[in-house]
Amino acid sequence: MTHLLIDTTQKIFIGLLDENHKWIENKAIETTKSSSILHKEVYDLLRKYNTNIQSIKSLFYCSGPGSYTGMRVADGFAKVVEFSEIPLRSYYQFELPFIYGEKEGMWLSNAFKDEVFIFEWCGVKKNQLRLKTDKAIDYISQKKLPLFSYDKSFIGLEVTSSQDLIVQDPYPLSQFLIGNSELKELFYYRSIEEEFSRKKN
Repeated sequence: MTHLLIDTTQKIFIGLLDENHKWIENKAIETTKSSSILHKEVYDLLRKYNTNIQSIKSLFYCSGPGSYTGMRVADGFAKVVEFSEIPLRSYYQFELPFIYGEKEGMWLSNAFKDEVFIFEWCGVKKNQLRLKTDKAIDYISQKKLPLFSYDKSFIGLEVTSSQDLIVQDPYPLSQFLIGNSELKELFYYRSIEEEFSRKKN
């Protein structure tokens, strides 16, 4: 029995984990059309190892933050898998450094509309905010905390890739998810009304 992990918040990332929570294989795909290729990529990966979706022990997937469309793709896939009575487990990308033992830090991402999303933590104390890019840079520089983001570079700052934590060792995330059965709501940077409202003249 294997576990399947998918993340479509930024690009497609899929992987199969064995019963010891180690990678069988994982792959990242740069694309803007995740909705049209995710199912085929998953199917091809499963077929490569002579298995199918019904044989998956559980599905792990990222519930955000990220692009609206990207998050909906993974969520839609999860809803289809749920019909096969396969357990679902989800996580937020900004939780990863905390899950991997980082006691304090900031996770940063582009929240679009010239805004930066910041998730910061120190021990169990957590805070999240959105700031205009110039104000965010000032805020981040004042805090002097370890910086994390999906990728290794973000608005010219030196950051650690939270996604690389999974690639290098999926075990901590897998153990965390197995012990936490509550599914996460999709994490949008702003409300749906705010996201899609027209600018006032």
